[in-house]
Amino acid sequence: MIGYFMTDQPLEFNRFMIFLTMLVLTAFVAQSQGLLIGASTDLEVSVFLGPATGIPIILFSGFFITLDTIPKYLQWLSYSSFTRYAFEGSMKGIYGHNRSGMNCSKKPTASSVFPCMADPQSVLTLLSVSHYHYGIDITVLIVFFFILRVLCFFVLKWRARNST
Repeated sequence: MIGYFMTDQPLEFNRFMIFLTMLVLTAFVAQSQGLLIGASTDLEVSVFLGPATGIPIILFSGFFITLDTIPKYLQWLSYSSFTRYAFEGSMKGIYGHNRSGMNCSKKPTASSVFPCMADPQSVLTLLSVSHYHYGIDITVLIVFFFILRVLCFFVLKWRARNST
């Protein structure tokens, strides 16, 4: 949450609430994934399975590699990454909704990764999220949350029945 203010984003209530909603939903889904992994396996297996499942989730989120540059035969995997929807929703909340132009008065340095873009729509296009809507992203994150929690319930019920 503090990252919103540290990156000098506009102090607009709606943008901040969209960003905060995405953070909270992402935390809920990640927690649900951790609960499912912890409930379904032993401690030793969970310690390795958690990070092992996290790698493809982050890899196919569109954060490090834009979704357009992922090979076509692997693009379908991005739909199973909850961080994809969190990233898209956050970016649409921050740079979408007719955001005014950004201040590009600072000169680029050698350590600059991206050139300054005055047009927020250009940022969304560069990140390949310009055609998505944050309402869909919120809905998908909520669906992920409920599916993982229901799976966790059934796994716990199954393990409790088998342990007696």
